[in-house]
Amino acid sequence: MSEFSRNLAFIIGINNYANGISPLQNAVNDARKIVEILREKHEYKVWVCLDEVATLKNLNQLLEKILPEQVSENDRLLFYFAGHGIALNGDDGPTGYLIPQDAKLNATETYLPMTKLQESLEKLPCRHFLGILDCCFAGAFRWSSTRDLLTTPEVIHKERYDRFITDPAWQVITSAAYDQKALDAFVLKSERGQIGNHSPFAAALIEALAGKADIYPPSTNGKPAGDGVITATELYLYLRDAVEPATEGNHQRQTPGIWPLKKHDKGEYIFLTPGHELNLPPAPPLDANNNPYRGLESYEEEHSKLFFGRSKLVEKLHEFVKTNPLTVVLGASGSGKSSLVKAGLIPQLRQDNTQKWEILEPIRPGETPLQALSNALRNAQLPEIPAQNPEQKLAMSIDAWAKNHPKSKLLLFIDQSEEIITLCQNEDERKEFFQQILTAINVHRQRLRVVLSLRSDFEPQIRDAGLKFVPSSLNLENTVLRNNWYSGRFIVPAMTRGELREAIEKPAEARVMYFQPHELVEQLIDEVADMPGALPLLSFALRELYLRYLKRQRDAENRGITIDRALTQADYQDLGGVIQSLTQKADAEYEALVQENSTYEHIIRQVMLRMVALGGGELARRRVPLSELEYPPPKHDLVKEVIEHFTKARLLVTGEDAEGNYYVEPAHDALVRGWQKLLGWKQEDEQILVLQRELTQAVQKWANFKNQDKEQQQGILGKTAPVLVALDRILLPIENFVNKIPEKLAEKLRRAENQQGQRRNKSTEFLWDTDPYLEVLDEKLKSDENWFNQLETEFVQKSLLQKRQNSSWRWRIAIAVMLGLSGLTIAALIGQRNAQIAQIQATITSSEGRFAAQQELDALLDSLRATKQLQTLLLGSHDSQMKAQLAQVLQQAVYGVRESNRLVGNGKPLDWGVDGQISWSPDGQTLAFASGDNTVQLWRQDGSKPKILKGYSTKVLGVSWSSDGKILATVSKVGEVKLWKPNGELFKAFKIEGSSHCYQPYSVNWSPNAELLALPCLNDMIQLWKPDGTLFATLKDSNLHQGVFSVSWNPDGNTLASGGADGKVRLWKPDGTLIKTSNNYGYWVIGVSWNPHGQILATTGGNMVKLLQPDLTELTSVEAKGHGLISWNRDGQILAAAGSNDGTVKLWKWDGNKRLSPLTTFHTSTPIASIKWSPDGETLATLSSSDGTVRLWKKNNPLLITLNNHSQEVNDASFSPNGELLATASGDRTVNLLQRDGTLLKTLTVESGVNSVSWSPDGQTLASAEFNTVKLWHPDGTLLKTLPGHSNNVYSVRWNPDGQVLASAAGDGTVKLWQRDGTLLQNLIQIADGDWGYDVSWSSDGKLLAAAYRNGKVFLLQRDGKQIAKFDNTFNNRVSWSPNGKILATSGGLGSNNVELWQPNGNLMKSIQVGSDGVDKIAWRPNGRMFATTSRNSIKLWKLDGTLLTTLKNHTDQVNSVAWSPDGKILVSASKDQTVKLWQLHENLDNRLLDDLQVQACHWMGDYLQNNPNVNESDRHLCDNVPKLVDK
Repeated sequence: MSEFSRNLAFIIGINNYANGISPLQNAVNDARKIVEILREKHEYKVWVCLDEVATLKNLNQLLEKILPEQVSENDRLLFYFAGHGIALNGDDGPTGYLIPQDAKLNATETYLPMTKLQESLEKLPCRHFLGILDCCFAGAFRWSSTRDLLTTPEVIHKERYDRFITDPAWQVITSAAYDQKALDAFVLKSERGQIGNHSPFAAALIEALAGKADIYPPSTNGKPAGDGVITATELYLYLRDAVEPATEGNHQRQTPGIWPLKKHDKGEYIFLTPGHELNLPPAPPLDANNNPYRGLESYEEEHSKLFFGRSKLVEKLHEFVKTNPLTVVLGASGSGKSSLVKAGLIPQLRQDNTQKWEILEPIRPGETPLQALSNALRNAQLPEIPAQNPEQKLAMSIDAWAKNHPKSKLLLFIDQSEEIITLCQNEDERKEFFQQILTAINVHRQRLRVVLSLRSDFEPQIRDAGLKFVPSSLNLENTVLRNNWYSGRFIVPAMTRGELREAIEKPAEARVMYFQPHELVEQLIDEVADMPGALPLLSFALRELYLRYLKRQRDAENRGITIDRALTQADYQDLGGVIQSLTQKADAEYEALVQENSTYEHIIRQVMLRMVALGGGELARRRVPLSELEYPPPKHDLVKEVIEHFTKARLLVTGEDAEGNYYVEPAHDALVRGWQKLLGWKQEDEQILVLQRELTQAVQKWANFKNQDKEQQQGILGKTAPVLVALDRILLPIENFVNKIPEKLAEKLRRAENQQGQRRNKSTEFLWDTDPYLEVLDEKLKSDENWFNQLETEFVQKSLLQKRQNSSWRWRIAIAVMLGLSGLTIAALIGQRNAQIAQIQATITSSEGRFAAQQELDALLDSLRATKQLQTLLLGSHDSQMKAQLAQVLQQAVYGVRESNRLVGNGKPLDWGVDGQISWSPDGQTLAFASGDNTVQLWRQDGSKPKILKGYSTKVLGVSWSSDGKILATVSKVGEVKLWKPNGELFKAFKIEGSSHCYQPYSVNWSPNAELLALPCLNDMIQLWKPDGTLFATLKDSNLHQGVFSVSWNPDGNTLASGGADGKVRLWKPDGTLIKTSNNYGYWVIGVSWNPHGQILATTGGNMVKLLQPDLTELTSVEAKGHGLISWNRDGQILAAAGSNDGTVKLWKWDGNKRLSPLTTFHTSTPIASIKWSPDGETLATLSSSDGTVRLWKKNNPLLITLNNHSQEVNDASFSPNGELLATASGDRTVNLLQRDGTLLKTLTVESGVNSVSWSPDGQTLASAEFNTVKLWHPDGTLLKTLPGHSNNVYSVRWNPDGQVLASAAGDGTVKLWQRDGTLLQNLIQIADGDWGYDVSWSSDGKLLAAAYRNGKVFLLQRDGKQIAKFDNTFNNRVSWSPNGKILATSGGLGSNNVELWQPNGNLMKSIQVGSDGVDKIAWRPNGRMFATTSRNSIKLWKLDGTLLTTLKNHTDQVNSVAWSPDGKILVSASKDQTVKLWQLHENLDNRLLDDLQVQACHWMGDYLQNNPNVNESDRHLCDNVPKLVDK
């Protein structure tokens, strides 16, 4: 073979063993025949060692001297051994040996270790080596590296043959398999098997080398089989197929094996077939259409032959789907979920020989999931489920299918099921879709298999939606469904290095391509191995490498030369590696268009932003109908060019949705998550994007009716519309001057218009003529760079016109009247306007006063009144200062209110009872409470539909719902017990009378099983009664001589706790047995209450709240002056305690150990008779003893969540980059890790108070700063590293944006830079005058670090320590870079009254005065348009021009830190008052704050305004025409 200098062989055959080792019969014959074939047929030079020549000494000499001297780089070597082999048990499994001729039985030192043989051979310089071992248990020898051998294709192309020759090939073929894992010894026997004079293996080898192994490709058209080449792999396949069946029935079955050695690469050891011409066709030509890599697109079923690296996972999924009716394929975005199912699972199911499968075409839910499902059924010729026929169900369609396919199973694959949340906006369609799927699974669980692919970050939303919409007919509890969900979860793990290598190399091999150098493969793997969701980026980079090869190929052809079919290192570097390949490609396409025409800059921005889905979790792509991308000319042509350009670059893909509409979308989520330019646009336009999405939906609804209206008669108004439009436009300037006339007049005119027979167009109902955002859209529309498409432009224009036409008749009359008015009348209008302004100011003042008096609901009502008055102000515009003041007052009330409703009693006082006069029904829908007029009232939680239960001779002291909600028990002061049905029907009544019975029961209490009623009595006893009026037991202690005030059943129903006037707590069994009595506390025990878990008993009395264990051992106690009423919430984490006289309710948080922490206080302004938490634990009801009013209080205001997880001041807080985790740092020596909603996940304990926390950009490492160290933590709470080096308090830590460098500033005067592994890079600043390093902040590009010192010095430094600028100002010791890195904000603590904004070069841009209460920390909102500052006990939000937007007040002490969530929707504040607060902030703080606050206020007060009988009629309409709150 001309490619090699020489063909060399080393042949060993041994029959004549001695020294106790059995001889063999045919090993020498085998060796001689092999020598003959190699010399005569293949032109080999052969060294031969037979029998006595093959001693251990000679073999060692051959390996150590002769071969190293004889074998050169361009030689190839074959090593053959026929003789005994043995494997002995070692520490790492069997250790293999070849047995020389002079070896001694059981003397391993006389054997040739396979490890030595391998080491000797691998030292040889030759490029190709093949070892062939024909000995017992040859497969037990540890030859193999971790890589699999290349599978030889049926056709070997010339280019592949060349690679086989040039790349290293180090392979071993063994005659027997390794089938035992730990062996003491293998007995050396003489039976090796025999066919004539040869072993079965040798006989097959001889035939193979003679040419019979050359069987690929098969013979066709009379041509012989084979191509003239026998690769080592083909040789092995021939040997396996010849030996294994022939030895099946023999003494020992033989299974040959093939293994690569460590030096093996992409070569193949090759024999040329004797007498056969080479038949090596050239590889097929390459072009863009046969790119083996999919780029950002997933693999479809037709690409299964190019889908590599997941074979084991596909097998696992195959088995999983067989046994689970629902499979949820979960993984991060970019983990390959869709490809796994479409190109892996589905082809495997089609090839399943054990089960026949019918597979519906995969569906993506999109905006209309039901239509997508129906299309898939139609294409499979199954009955559809059209929207117009809701009776036709998926389960029924499968019924029809099952009748015709009795032995088949059906697979439905719902790809990218997160689209049900991100794209489908119709709640009813979501519900119907879930119910169809869940019902079908339940009905056909033996036949139907549903597979969902789902991004992990959307799992909670999809799971909870499924649970929410489960059909009631299934009769399943949420716990059952949750278990089914969790049992069906199939996690897609990250690919191993071996799997990544296969995914990279195998597609290239399928196109007869390779990587040059081969180390490039390892470099690719290194770049993505530890990167979550990197598969699309990897595939994109590989696709681009292929396209660059094609470009090089075309260039070479033009020059008349041929290049290797190689993906090269140079192209990889030009791409910027895997990470930058996508961004670089997108940037290149962007720049190409912008250079052609600068207008493309905002066109691309607008088009791409429409393709970003707004929803939970990380960013996702959005499918955009092409109809949505139709713009007015000439913009439309530009948009079309952008789509075509980006589609050609495979960054975008087009398609047809379930309804037959054409669409375009990003090729993968990786584009919207990884293109920095797009992320920047999204951050800057985040507020307007939400509005754009709402507008798009409204426009679509409007467009659906627009054409219908054109075809209908529209009456006289329709015919005269052009005249009216012209008139409106003429009168518009006057309308803008005189903006309002009384609404009632306008309403009368509109009614008159309708009475005249006119009808408003159906499409007009969808216009935004009354929407408060119309003004914002109008301003945007006037911009040359607005984002409105053609329909949106028309919609906004129509809405504006309709807004004017709404009052057109009004204006015609008003203008005519005004033209005839005298100057005195106009003056009167102005006077009336001034009176309105005075009234507004008075209402604002009233709201402020009520809020200060802790009457938050009344303050909110006043604020709403003032807002409505401002909106109806005569003669148009209003004072901006007054509007800002009103916004501040309304915001204060909206964020501070906790009272949500009032249920008004009859106004009469209640008799003194002990916390038993109010009770929730178990479903939380009905509240029963005692009334001062000897009745019981039943109210809905929203304040509607009260029922009055009568028939009592005196006041009612106790009410209690049974646990099943079927009976309400009540008891009056004189022992009248009445049992009522929920509808108010009396079920049972009896009276407790007699000296031996209970006198004046204080309450009535159902046992958990609803079989007994417990009554604590004034006459020293507790009585238990059955619902039928039978006395069950009397609980009395001979030492008890005073009244019993309260009782509480343990949740298990086996223990009843009581407290009374003798100062003791007692535990009883239901049969009357006294279990335990506490010590005398020295005061009345007024209230007792078991927590929901039955592990803690809370008691009140003597100005104390005590928590007791079940054995009455005290756990903890807190002072609670005058608080005698208590109630646990559902989860047992919050205890409410109320003072019966002072009208206050305190909420305490129980940490599960020994600590009650105060949460908040409610002020009712009246004495309290009873308190109770709702069953869901979200609402606390308080009953006033003075007037019988029930107030409902929310545990949390959703706009302001207060966290009380620390016991000392909280110094810092920081959101993780994905916004899902929150870290808080406190002086109590802890760092808390919480969910976004405030749920505590983990507490990290350290040695000293924690000053600062900072998340790495990838969210995988949290840095915390304490006394003289920095600690690095994993999000699961694992301590990764402690960084010593500072000698004083570390006050600030911040990660560089690349996540590789951490900066720390400390009281020792230093600023240090650390590598991520904890290595100290350098001391960036060292100040020796005792000053403290106080704060650090990185610019967004990571090139500049701002460091602030306590004395006011601020340094701007490059990463290498070079100083760019220095600010010497005694009031600058806090620093914060804007998100775009163009502005540095500095402040100077509470002694400073300014925020200063600087350019990166050190030039001062602006100084903003913040007020006399000082300014400390600064935090930029992610969109960079505003920033927050902290002061003594408040937070202020500022625009960049120095405009104060609003002030947030709720902390009671200094605010130490503020930080924004990545989406800019939550502001977290940490305070010296030991709390952390999460502020849900409006998106339009700069221009729509008052409108948004009005929406929130109306949402909160809706039930109160609608149902409270004390609300006056005008107030009931405060929220008319206010948009409903929509979850954005």
